[in-house]
Amino acid sequence: MRFDFQLRAFAQTDSGTDQLAVLGSDHSMNWEALQLAVQERMLQLQASEIPTGHPVLIYGHKEAHFVVNVLACISLQLPYIPIDINVPKARCQRIAKRSGSQVLLTSRVEHPFEEVPIIFPSSGPISRKGHANFSQSIHHRPEDPIRYIIFTSGSTGEPKGVQITASAVSSYLEWVDRDFGLVGHATWINQAPFSFDLSVYDLYISLHRGDSLVLSTAKQLNDPSTFFPRIQRANASVWVSTPSAAYRYLAAPDFTGAHFPQLHTFLFCGETLPNRTARLLLERFPKARVLNSYGPTEATVATTLVDVTAEVVAHHDPLPVGAPKFSSELLLEKQDPNDEWGEIIIVGNNVSIGYFEAPELNAQKFFLHQQKRAFRTGDLGKLENGQLFFGGRNDDQIKLNGFRIELGDISHQMGQLPGVKDAVVLPLKQRETVKRIIGILILEEGISPDQSYLDRLRQRLFDHLPAYMVPSELCVTSEFPYTTNHKVDRKALIDRYRKGSL
Repeated sequence: MRFDFQLRAFAQTDSGTDQLAVLGSDHSMNWEALQLAVQERMLQLQASEIPTGHPVLIYGHKEAHFVVNVLACISLQLPYIPIDINVPKARCQRIAKRSGSQVLLTSRVEHPFEEVPIIFPSSGPISRKGHANFSQSIHHRPEDPIRYIIFTSGSTGEPKGVQITASAVSSYLEWVDRDFGLVGHATWINQAPFSFDLSVYDLYISLHRGDSLVLSTAKQLNDPSTFFPRIQRANASVWVSTPSAAYRYLAAPDFTGAHFPQLHTFLFCGETLPNRTARLLLERFPKARVLNSYGPTEATVATTLVDVTAEVVAHHDPLPVGAPKFSSELLLEKQDPNDEWGEIIIVGNNVSIGYFEAPELNAQKFFLHQQKRAFRTGDLGKLENGQLFFGGRNDDQIKLNGFRIELGDISHQMGQLPGVKDAVVLPLKQRETVKRIIGILILEEGISPDQSYLDRLRQRLFDHLPAYMVPSELCVTSEFPYTTNHKVDRKALIDRYRKGSL
């Protein structure tokens, strides 16, 4: 059995319905149990008369029922908004308010959505309070319905919702079938939280193919003594993560092909794959494939793919991020025709229809190219022999451990801290890879900060930002240096920080 994303229904295959579909952090489901649970959830949603096209919040953390909720929403053409439990309460509430959602599907007893009128728990009675006003938030597009909306970091301090439609999902899955070389049954290792679009890789492909999916909590992932036996028992065969997530496991001597003989594919996206990481993986897992890909959330997970072989590792440093999918096109917009690098523009059906209710931003980032959707990524790239090479960002957006972050989002929140007059966020890089971020503050007159004061300020940021966006360190300076263009000279600030002369 598998899930047909075009028909929005389960379809029979040669494999039996008793085959594992989802191994969640709470319990497992075979395909028959998954189908029955989805049908039950659909009946509940239909009984509540939720209009087609109304966005629905899904809240949880690696539970099998999270997958149930996703499939129920897709089946009923309700755009879903996935939110992990590690997203701070204030941010969750901003997303709920911005989306206008009147419905929450949750796997957790405790949640930050007290104001949502209709709440469906994974078990037990439905909670109803107040009056659900659907009329202000119906976004049905019969010609190309929205499948999901993932909220990412926004430069103004407000998260922005990337809308991915049915045609984009179909384009993505057609590419997987054609170019990924997946043969036979596979068991996929999910690591990214569902609020991060990297999770769409393993979630959608496993459901589309009728494979098995292993979900693990952050606590399990952080403990190899728990995580390794878990994926060994499940005979997990396809690893999906950011490169940095895989690299940390290379510190474990038993992370080898000998201990994981069933692990035949590593699939990376979300950040730059260092040559060293690829080389070590090929040495540790000589029979495995290492696939590298690139693409922003706005282009449905990924747009390029390359098989990183030993030959590729030997000839390229940095590594390529691959050739574009067959149905997409890459354009490089250069300030000067002689420039080596240009801004990467993605053209094709995999491109989003735009950010949720953000017309001004959409006008800046999205446009039509030869009647096809196109997106200005803000990433720099160059093409060599048909392969794309990633050259970093051309604005204040970075990737840290696979998470895309708007530095302006962080500096906005730092500027709201008591006693802070001005704030700048600095990414500290090793070559082109951001290793950590630090915050530089100018405080109001009369404040003499000690380390405990800065620690308290930093702790307050966890109430408003996901943990991965909180700077690893806060420092104080009396003034910022500026460039001739009257912008804060971040390079000079980084130099001062490294010299200890802030």
